[in-house]
Amino acid sequence: MGDIVFLSHGGPIVGMGHVIRCLSLAKEFRQKGKKVFFISKYAVGQQIILSEGFEVMPLVSKYELNENQFSYGSSEILEEDWVQIKKILSDRAADAIVVDSYSVEPWFFHGLKEYTKCLIYIDDLHVADYPVDVIINGNINAHTLQYPILENQKRLLGLSYNLIRNEFKQINNRDKEHQPWNRVLITTGASDPKDITGNILNYLVKMEQFERFQFKVVLGQAFGKDQNEKNISLYQRYSNIEFYEAPKKMSNLMKWADYAISAGGSTIYELFACGVIVLAFIYADNQVQIVTKASELGYLYSLGRYEELEEDKFLTILNSVMMSKRLNKIMVKKIQEVVDCKGTERCVATILELIEKDY
Repeated sequence: MGDIVFLSHGGPIVGMGHVIRCLSLAKEFRQKGKKVFFISKYAVGQQIILSEGFEVMPLVSKYELNENQFSYGSSEILEEDWVQIKKILSDRAADAIVVDSYSVEPWFFHGLKEYTKCLIYIDDLHVADYPVDVIINGNINAHTLQYPILENQKRLLGLSYNLIRNEFKQINNRDKEHQPWNRVLITTGASDPKDITGNILNYLVKMEQFERFQFKVVLGQAFGKDQNEKNISLYQRYSNIEFYEAPKKMSNLMKWADYAISAGGSTIYELFACGVIVLAFIYADNQVQIVTKASELGYLYSLGRYEELEEDKFLTILNSVMMSKRLNKIMVKKIQEVVDCKGTERCVATILELIEKDY
């Protein structure tokens, strides 16, 4: 029997969503008795993987620069990574390799396939037809991406296969009939290269009835130290604003919140599970279709792209949402029903079934 190998990176320039959802899958494999290890570059992601008790084989990257925007690599970088990846895989027997990265190409998948029985790709965008055994896309828009039907390829698509974290599995539906409706969570994810957190706080303190609301602000693992110190210094004088640096359990903050101002990545599904009304902004191109589809279906309120998030527009939308309590109560019930938190279990069961066929 071989290992389950994850190839996933997380840091300031690629975000942490890839690593976080792979950890959810990895923990489920571990519960099923499988040995798991990661191949990963960037220090922040490696540290989080290690903190969850998994082995990490680090890739040495020449490109971990102090960039102020998201970046996913290039063909040149992928070729250099592949030299290291081949050396690591040649010493391991891999029952399955799980890839979660936007820096991929067809030749890369063909090369990986030589080292495993089951090659899995966790996708968001369908920018190409992937030569893999299993595609996982747990996003709300997955069925709209028109994946081709390939022989012997499993496609695990939609919210039934969403790789939500284990800590959300025990969340019970929330009756918000008697909630105060004045608690707001602010999160941009694990990184915030454009300091949208600071912009939002600057807008909020100018909001009508600001003082009647309570705000909890998440400062993620890959936030810059200077950025955190600046925002804490500017806004800690407000008694209704609290800061949380790299919180260990996001579900506790989400269960507290009535509303969340959030980047439009995988965090929105966790907020749905907790029954939180989401005002989502698009921070990266991979979030455009997700936020658009979720907004069309009435699961969240869209704030548009982050660079278009101007004060007047932001406060107009926010005030309108907070005045819509009757509609929000209906939305709470709706969003809690759409994510059942069993997607990780379904994905692992399918992959193990494929692996065991070959024994």
